[in-house]
Amino acid sequence: MPDNTVIRNIGVIATLCLASVANAQTIHCSNPKDAEETRLCRESGMLPQPKPAINPYDEIERKAQADALRARMQETWESVATIYFATGCGVLPGGVEGNLGAERMVGALARPFNKLPNSEFGELWAGIKKYAEIGLAKAKEPQACDYWKDPQRVMTIRELARTAIMH
Repeated sequence: MPDNTVIRNIGVIATLCLASVANAQTIHCSNPKDAEETRLCRESGMLPQPKPAINPYDEIERKAQADALRARMQETWESVATIYFATGCGVLPGGVEGNLGAERMVGALARPFNKLPNSEFGELWAGIKKYAEIGLAKAKEPQACDYWKDPQRVMTIRELARTAIMH
């Protein structure tokens, strides 16, 4: 029989087999004598495992990760508003409905978030829809489309749309 093997025996007693059955030592898991007996009782399932210590830095790290995620989502949503602002102003060819360039650009922006849990992914897409509407509404404001009179802005967003369509 292998060393340090713990065998359950009728729910309360665990047996430690050191070398052979003749050298067996009985451990009463209801009242272990030392750390080794406690460990063996826990390994056998006779005692519950201790709760892991709570590291205060874990919560700080989780909050930092959540804040970073929110910041990335906000940047994505603002980019979506710009894409649909350009689409509403006619900068991206194809019109508002079914604009492949705009749709692919939004898809590329959302791709890094694909592994999010459903609740957070749903929040991302709700924000994308909201910011698309904000961008389209902005395009309807008087003189708002004047923003796109800068040829460099137009060339940049059209190039991004072409790249998105090709990928």
